[in-house]
Amino acid sequence: MAGWALARQPICKRDDDRRCVLVERSDLDHLLSRYAELSRRREQPAFLAVAWYTRGLSDPEIAERSRTLLAVIDDRTAEITLRELLRKLGERL
Repeated sequence: MAGWALARQPICKRDDDRRCVLVERSDLDHLLSRYAELSRRREQPAFLAVAWYTRGLSDPEIAERSRTLLAVIDDRTAEITLRELLRKLGERL
């Protein structure tokens, strides 16, 4: 449920140090190690949103994973999140 809620939030500027401040790097690394096992519909978009705010992945890697996920996902909420991430990264859609 938390992944769904996180994936539904609008993507904001990431320079606000208050967002995802309690996310431990070890937790992010653990999720990244099992990224392929995460739900494409909710958990992968939520992970990418957290990676955006924490700079847990490089911008090109977030963009690549977002584009890849957009090509195979059929969920409006996840699509909105992924498109917002790509726009924040300067990509035109």
